[in-house]
Amino acid sequence: GFIDLLSSNKFSTIIKDELNFLSPEKREFEKESLDNTKDLEEVWQGDHIEVEKDITFEVLWPKKSTWNRQNGNWEAYLSDFNDSSIVLLMKYKNTATLFSGDAGSEVLNDIADTLAQSKALKESAIHLYKVPHHGSRDGISDKLMRLLTPQVALISVGKNNSFGHPHKETINSLKRMHIPHSRTD
Repeated sequence: GFIDLLSSNKFSTIIKDELNFLSPEKREFEKESLDNTKDLEEVWQGDHIEVEKDITFEVLWPKKSTWNRQNGNWEAYLSDFNDSSIVLLMKYKNTATLFSGDAGSEVLNDIADTLAQSKALKESAIHLYKVPHHGSRDGISDKLMRLLTPQVALISVGKNNSFGHPHKETINSLKRMHIPHSRTD
């Protein structure tokens, strides 16, 4: 997927977290990123990326305080690798989309607390919420959904995937909160 995209295209900037998992995929991502971009940029909660005049991204996760610097590498104390996902709030004029990566409910609840204190939601209505981790059981935070009240949720999921995503609990949560949803399968 993403490694193929990286190896066959050139990018001006690629953003990444600084989590240092020594998996073969992580090493391949790092190599392809460095070979195919001018700028590999580390981002943290609170960073802003301006793409064009009316299009900006606000980084909502990872939070720097969730990492511990040891031996020159960042090591997560998070219990789940998926919780290292970059979560972005994209703003376009008066609308916004939340891209949640694969973050689990614990991270999503933390993001809800942060957003409740920020002005980000006061300026833009959430139009689209990308449900994390293909709609897994841990992919919905009622706290975050009540705060965002998105107009629609999108579940990126492969047809007949071996994990059974999206999970029935996730679909039921969206229905209970009257949030219409679409799926990519």
